[in-house]
Amino acid sequence: MKNIIIHITTLLTISILLMNCGNKASEPIEIGDNAPAEMGDSDFIEITDKQFELAKMKLGQLVDYNFASHIRSTGMIEVPVKNHTQVSAYAGGYVRFIDLIPGEKVRKGQLLFTLENPEFVQMQQDYLEAKAQLAYLQSDYERQKTLAGENIASQKKFLKAESDYQVTLAQMEGLKKRLSMMGISAEKLVPEKLSSSISIYAPVTGHITSINAMKGMFLNPTDVAIELVNTDHMHLELNVFEKDILKVKEGQKIRFRIPDASTEVFNAEVHLIGKEVVGENRVVRVHGHLEENKNAPDFVPGMFVEADIITDEYASKGLPEQAIVEVDNQSFVLVSKGKKEGINQFEKIKVITGPREKGFVQILNSDDFSAGQTVLVEGAFHLIQGE
Repeated sequence: MKNIIIHITTLLTISILLMNCGNKASEPIEIGDNAPAEMGDSDFIEITDKQFELAKMKLGQLVDYNFASHIRSTGMIEVPVKNHTQVSAYAGGYVRFIDLIPGEKVRKGQLLFTLENPEFVQMQQDYLEAKAQLAYLQSDYERQKTLAGENIASQKKFLKAESDYQVTLAQMEGLKKRLSMMGISAEKLVPEKLSSSISIYAPVTGHITSINAMKGMFLNPTDVAIELVNTDHMHLELNVFEKDILKVKEGQKIRFRIPDASTEVFNAEVHLIGKEVVGENRVVRVHGHLEENKNAPDFVPGMFVEADIITDEYASKGLPEQAIVEVDNQSFVLVSKGKKEGINQFEKIKVITGPREKGFVQILNSDDFSAGQTVLVEGAFHLIQGE
């Protein structure tokens, strides 16, 4: 049988003095000199009302709490492939103007850069010449068609006129399409306003992630000048081990953290589950949709996340984390045994703990506690560790 009476514990004294620094009423904590009544084989601690108040201790009870079974996974914050855009020019040229910064947000239709090349002038000239020639060829084609129908002209002349007209029409329409892709309106093109430069505009709204062009460099049609990403729809791409994937279902809740940036927990939901085991670690990709949260920070694609996929939720008895003290890999709480002559009596009881959920710990041996039994939920650490 082991009855422990705490007299003056240095740790508790220092702790109380620190909490009441500058308070004239502060004084060393002394525990009663008389041994408590025998109450079995557990440890007992006595605390005066004054010590209880100065140490700001609090009592509480086991409460029903919703705990969760979960699967731990890691992954990234990503955006859909369709939200990634590479901007190139449809014609080669020298960069004449560019004034952009990585990370800058651009709107759809905003000017990104301009290119200059004498070949642009030649292309516009060829279009205007083909357009002018087409008017004559169309007239000749229609005339030859009429004459051939009346057997006045030979079929050979009609076929030649038709061929010349169709070839020139195709050339003109091809040039018109190429000019349109370069941002030049063929309908508004006149000989007096031929331009040697073209402007490249943002095809979508997004943030600039990469700039591969600079003023004065020659940009080929196949070169990627700028890369954009639209972050309006970001999602989670998680890696779940093969052994856990059968527990994952669409619609399950996800709680995730950005360990390198914040301790805050954010919410998402399982949207899609991959159908392939990949990599040496044999993982399956799980796609999660983020919940809308106006207070959520501006996530950046590529951020590393740690996530818990909630596979089951259940109600069980639990206590606040601060009520439980770990000693030699065992967990203990202080159960109130009542008060006698201003002395609060506590018994140190071993508990078996389960999952932790938002500051609460599941107590697996909650049946060992009687209904309404009170527990020291704040202040137990110094008492147990100071034995």
